[in-house]
Amino acid sequence: MAQPITIPRVDSRPRLLDLFSCAGGAAMGYALAGFAVDGCDIAHRPNYPFPWHQGDALAYLAALIESGEIKRYAFVHASPPCQHGCALTVGTNASQGWGRAHVDLVASTRELLDRTGLPYVIEQPNGRAKIRKDLTLCGEMFGLGVIRHRNFELGGWIAERPAHVPTGAGCAGGGTVSTSTALTSPPTATAAASRASPNFSKPWASRGPTSARN
Repeated sequence: MAQPITIPRVDSRPRLLDLFSCAGGAAMGYALAGFAVDGCDIAHRPNYPFPWHQGDALAYLAALIESGEIKRYAFVHASPPCQHGCALTVGTNASQGWGRAHVDLVASTRELLDRTGLPYVIEQPNGRAKIRKDLTLCGEMFGLGVIRHRNFELGGWIAERPAHVPTGAGCAGGGTVSTSTALTSPPTATAAASRASPNFSKPWASRGPTSARN
């Protein structure tokens, strides 16, 4: 059952923390959905379009939790480095002897996110990343000519799962095609974003305990 909560806001916008932000692609999507976004990344990101902190994302999150400043936020998005488990790294690159060993930060990211008490998302591409695939989005669902999947583990909330039947017009890029659900035509970008948006006023949104992961 949905529970009323107090949502920290900037002006009228809920405030979101974007960890492992990179250049701000996800951040821009959240901003267009109505969030005020703050980012954090260990690398220098001069083109990040919103307020931003350079530093280790997990150390920064731990400091926010310890100081209580995490309460400034209503939601946290985290995209820990995917090279350890993504399909390209463990498939093509490994078979060719390319690349190097990569650190898996998913578990340590989840542990800290659970400590925040906030709803959150962990995003990873297809591959061996150990996340629960509560939501999967593909470029074709947004009218793009590319088959490229991103999986999202939702912590402390739930969302409808937009259905996806590949049209076959896109180019494969780091993911396999799933045909487990049916849809007459792909949803528009606006519709797909709306269904995936963490809107706690909707009856299907919840901040109950996160269910067991698989």
